[in-house]
Order: sequence, then C-alpha cells, then structure tokens
Amino acid sequence: MALSDLSNADGKFSILAIDHRDSLRQFLRPDDPDSLTAQEITALKIELVRTIADLATGVMLEPEYSIPQVLNAGALPEGVGFLAALESQGYLDDPGAGVTTILDGWSVEQAAASGAASAKLLQSYHPDRPLARAQEAVAASILADCRRVGLPLAMEPLFYDLDSPEDRPRVVVETARRFAALSPDLLKL
Repeated sequence: MALSDLSNADGKFSILAIDHRDSLRQFLRPDDPDSLTAQEITALKIELVRTIADLATGVMLEPEYSIPQVLNAGALPEGVGFLAALESQGYLDDPGAGVTTILDGWSVEQAAASGAASAKLLQSYHPDRPLARAQEAVAASILADCRRVGLPLAMEPLFYDLDSPEDRPRVVVETARRFAALSPDLLKL
C-alpha cells in the first residue's frame, strides 16, 4: 500500500475522516459523552464507510472502533485505501498538557500489518508553546519508525491556544514550516 492508494488518478486526495473518538463522543452526546457505547461508535463508523466511502479516495480509521471492524464487515469499498490513526486520545481537555503518545496496544508495525496505505499522527501543536520542540521530536521519531517498516506517515499538527484571532495565519504558516522540515509523506493542515 502507498499514498497512491489514497488518491485518484490525478493524485488528488478526498479523504473521509472518521478516526475521531473523544471528539465524536462529545459531538454526538455533549451532555453525556461517556454514555456512547463502543458498539454504537463501531456501528456508526461501519455505516458511514459502507454508505459514503465510495465517494472518497481514502478513509481515516483507528484501531479501537473501526480498523478491524470495518475491514471484517467488508464495508470498505474496493479501491479505497485507509489511513491508520496512531495517536492516543485525551488531548481535548488540555492540548498543551503533554506530548502525543501512540495508543496503548497499537504500533506502527501493527498499522502496517493492518493493510493501511498510511499511518496518521494527530498532534496538538503551537510553535510558541513549551511543548513545541518535544512534539516535533515525537513526530520525527514516529516518522522514522514508519520509514523503517515502509509505511507512509500523514502528520496532522493541530494548532491550539491562539493569542488572538489575528495570530492564526502566522501560527499556521510556522506550524507548516516546522512540520514540512521533517519531510513527512503527507502534511495535513
């Protein structure tokens, strides 16, 4: 598998992002996110993939509720590749609290073995905050792991904590500059 398995013949990406977990719970049940069961999340993701993934060139999935379940259900259309999310959850409450970690019980090797066309790493990031360099080091380390096993990596730095709305362009450009310098296979902004 490769990034070409996630794009059309013109090299354009049209990715269905349904690798959400914590944010999905919060969106679907804002008053009681923890009441959403694993079975409900899995059923929703299978139905989404089965219903609309043929309109996409790729799908972002994760190992908790969708990678094995979607594949075992035969819901992923022929010719549509998937990106395997690597990151653990918990960044919603305090995005600057700590560096990104790989989901417990999951690895770059397992993502490759699952048949993913690419791994995906979401990281809370702000170039001016104390964790910036540590987050860049995590991204570089995971990129090296992906290269070692021959799996492309899509990096997704997600900025947070703007000092002002006017600061957004500078933060986005600086984030893109720093992560592009790592030479990821795909930079999702």
